[in-house]
Amino acid sequence: MLLSVFSLSVCAQEKTLSLKDCIELAFKNNIQSKQIETSIAFNKASEKNKYGEFLPAINANIRNSWNQGLTQNFTTGLLERTTRRNSTYNLFANMTVFNGFKNWHEIQLNKLNDLKLKYELGNFQDGLRLDIVNTYLQILAQEESERIIDVQYKSTLQQIEDFQEQVNLGQKAGADILDLKSVAVDNLQRKINVSRDIKQLYRRLNNLISPDQHIDIKVDLPKDLVDDGFLNDNTNTQSILDRNNELNLASQNIIVSEKQYKIDKLAIVPTVSVFSNLDTRESEISNLNFRNQLDDNYGISYGVQIDIPILNKLRNRGRLITRKAEIENLELEKRKVSQKVSNNISEIQIDITSNYKLLKNREEALRVKKNSYENAKQKLKEGLISVLDFNQVKLDFENAQLVVVQAEYEYYLAILLYKTYLNSLRS
Repeated sequence: MLLSVFSLSVCAQEKTLSLKDCIELAFKNNIQSKQIETSIAFNKASEKNKYGEFLPAINANIRNSWNQGLTQNFTTGLLERTTRRNSTYNLFANMTVFNGFKNWHEIQLNKLNDLKLKYELGNFQDGLRLDIVNTYLQILAQEESERIIDVQYKSTLQQIEDFQEQVNLGQKAGADILDLKSVAVDNLQRKINVSRDIKQLYRRLNNLISPDQHIDIKVDLPKDLVDDGFLNDNTNTQSILDRNNELNLASQNIIVSEKQYKIDKLAIVPTVSVFSNLDTRESEISNLNFRNQLDDNYGISYGVQIDIPILNKLRNRGRLITRKAEIENLELEKRKVSQKVSNNISEIQIDITSNYKLLKNREEALRVKKNSYENAKQKLKEGLISVLDFNQVKLDFENAQLVVVQAEYEYYLAILLYKTYLNSLRS
């Protein structure tokens, strides 16, 4: 696996993290990722509540009161001026037996929303993963550039020292050393600039991995990263599209909106429910004991209730029109996402092949420039070329080294982008 060759040292915590570990740590610490995961948990809890709506609603009520002054004696129905205590007991049950299967549709909607949120989380994490990979590779490229520039700077300083000895011996003109010193100053400035860029990239990587805590990190990459197996990859583009989180999210948005449209239509469907009500009471003025009073005074009622919406159809029409327009817009958005992802996959497949060829071409050019540079060094010692000509050969060699580093970065990035579309970074 490509990820196995990456390693990242965390000095402060004294442990080594692979690129995969860095990605997982970012998923764990990212606030937006946590929010989506919380929404998933909330949606599951809401789904369980929907199942409870299939059960009857049962409510009990107990009331104990003291009456003073003129009050009605419920045993005789007469008004009396006295003080007495009364208790009433009520048990009410109600159950919806038909509402157009609205509860069942809402449970299905919760399940669809759960899948939608998972695609949303996957799509967000894909973007976060690519940010980490891109930053990681930029650090590697910049550090390699810094190493090359540092070697060049030290080499120039050594040349200045050797040249100065020849000047002291009268073998070289003193004015020519100014050209070498100018090259040294230029190399030093480039090294300072690259070092600044590396610090900024490390800061960005740290923010992606652990936004709430600073970690001292150092990346490292072995030199055998090139994976030629991707040059002949024949994975069907459609199979990649079927697993793409962004495209699946666009499709799921349509499905959720269509289900919501069906639920909105149920606003004009009559609701049928059954109910039952049990009442009893007791009082201290009665000659009967507590149990006998409850048995003697109880009453029960039951029936069927039908709620028929009258004006809901007119009021709901605008909502349905809006929902239809939303579905049409989501379908267009899905087409746009599908085209974008398909184009990205095709471009990345082309980039892998072309960047590989470009890398090999630039490596060959570097070998030629290196031979020219070695020959130029020898000729400079022998006085066969001027310092100006030597510096031009040296500059060509330095630029060839940096161009190879950039080509490696572009090739590695194309591979990792493709692996992300293949969803293989998670394995």
